[in-house]
Amino acid sequence: ERIIAGLTSGCAELMTHPGVLDASLRASRTRLKESRQAELDLLCGALPPLLARYGVTLRTFANPDASRRPRSAFARGHWNIVR
Repeated sequence: ERIIAGLTSGCAELMTHPGVLDASLRASRTRLKESRQAELDLLCGALPPLLARYGVTLRTFANPDASRRPRSAFARGHWNIVR
């Protein structure tokens, strides 16, 4: 929350590596395993209302002028943060 509250006007980048901690991820060679599940939980849970509270909107790099995406799209990785 401290990071979101401290954003200044303009554009910032939020990069995540969300994922479901299933057998496939556990077997992968990446060191980012438990953190992927934690990021997914944050992106699909506490983050959307937190962003709304501080007047922050999300836009994709693919279409930076698009309005905020549905909650399910939060877990796709790369976002511009606009305040």
